[in-house]
Amino acid sequence: PHSDSIGYHIIEDNIIKECGAGGIAGAYQRNTIIRNNIIENCNYMGFTAPETGGIKVHFFYDGLIEGNIMRNNHCSGIWLDNVWYGTRVTRNVIVGSRGHGIFVEMGYGPCMVDNNIVAYTKVGEGIYMHDASGVVVAHNLLFANEHFGLYARIVSDRRATNYLHEKEIVAAKDLKILNNIFIDNYRGHISLPLEDGKRVVNNKSDFNLFINGSQWQWAGLAHHTFTVGISGGIIKSDSLPNALEVVMQKNDIPDSLRPNFTLWKDQPLLRSEWWKLLTQNDQNSLFSGLDLGQLKDGAIARGSISLSDRNLFLEIKNGEIFTQLKCPFVKGVEHDFYNSKIANDDVFPGPFQQYHQGFNRFVLIPFKKP
Repeated sequence: PHSDSIGYHIIEDNIIKECGAGGIAGAYQRNTIIRNNIIENCNYMGFTAPETGGIKVHFFYDGLIEGNIMRNNHCSGIWLDNVWYGTRVTRNVIVGSRGHGIFVEMGYGPCMVDNNIVAYTKVGEGIYMHDASGVVVAHNLLFANEHFGLYARIVSDRRATNYLHEKEIVAAKDLKILNNIFIDNYRGHISLPLEDGKRVVNNKSDFNLFINGSQWQWAGLAHHTFTVGISGGIIKSDSLPNALEVVMQKNDIPDSLRPNFTLWKDQPLLRSEWWKLLTQNDQNSLFSGLDLGQLKDGAIARGSISLSDRNLFLEIKNGEIFTQLKCPFVKGVEHDFYNSKIANDDVFPGPFQQYHQGFNRFVLIPFKKP
């Protein structure tokens, strides 16, 4: 699997559609490029075997998956599986997938997932990772996915090959979630396992923009929701309420603002302030309000943002909210969705860097200039 002589494929400028199972699949390849393809309506026969994906690869070393349009696939959009170090997934548009938009499974980085637009995922997440470590998730737009915008956890005790060619037990560590935009992901923004100092450690989320209320009113639902998990029992379930109770006591949070910990552990959803307190994540992120009126101080009105999966455009009635948060430059992400250079000293969250006053319209075709 580590041969330097296998791979170096270029798969680009194809239309792949109406496949009974997956679209593009491969195993054991180095320096392979999958670029500028249109992949639609794959797995229309509805297979549930774990090898179906719009793009599904194993042992994908130093690869590049860039600029693909993936629409209404009845499976995960892009699925990296065992092993994928040195790989980059960038500038893809993935809408209407079933399961996950981007799935990173079983391995150790480095791996970069940046400047992708993932929207309307059914029965799953925008970006989902399990048994995966060392992934940088930066400058993505995660829009109206049915479950979480991003979800990471451990599900097994398998051993994966790291970039030193050593076998190591899988983990969920060294994950960096930076400079992304999360809009109206129905279950919540982010779910990460509670850190245990061993297999779950050194995960960081910050400088993200979180928006709720542009697609629906969220009546009766908690907005700006996060959660921590136990990764299939690797972390004891009692650790969740204990950790939250300790940090609330330490910070003198009054009883009236604390949950019923006995009930909470069965559905450990965190408000943004609890998430920040417990995990120390997103200290510099921007959380929009839910005021239904004018755009002011980050408040979003219903209908102010729309994304067409059929015609591939994103419309924003007022771009002000998208320029309120200045982000640090992420090493390795020199260009935006349109392949325009990002200025180091003026960085905005998400895949777009150029906003106009008032109305903005972005065409979501990565292989065309705006």
